[in-house]
Amino acid sequence: MKRGISFMIVLPLVLSLVLGVGLFAQITQDKETALDRIEGLVKSIDKTKSTFSIQQTDTSKVLWQISFDQNTKFTYRNSAASIDELKEGQRVVCLGKAGTTGKLTAARVDMRTR
Repeated sequence: MKRGISFMIVLPLVLSLVLGVGLFAQITQDKETALDRIEGLVKSIDKTKSTFSIQQTDTSKVLWQISFDQNTKFTYRNSAASIDELKEGQRVVCLGKAGTTGKLTAARVDMRTR
């Protein structure tokens, strides 16, 4: 009986550790800028709200809401670009500050495909 109760306590703890590590693995830190780095495919764009969403291309497939402002730098393969060049389906790398779960305020958005 005691063994069953211990198992019921330990199992949720182990599962929460495993799942928690998976959530933190979705964001990496850019070595040059120390900003949070998220890579994925653009799913939707709302220029009136200054946001777009991307789905990570790794195994997590997490959907991120990216916000931008007048200070966000847009590039295409590290050359100057604009928000008007951003399209659904493009692969992008976003650098910025991750806030609440699933949200990032972008300092830079680099488009990798046209």
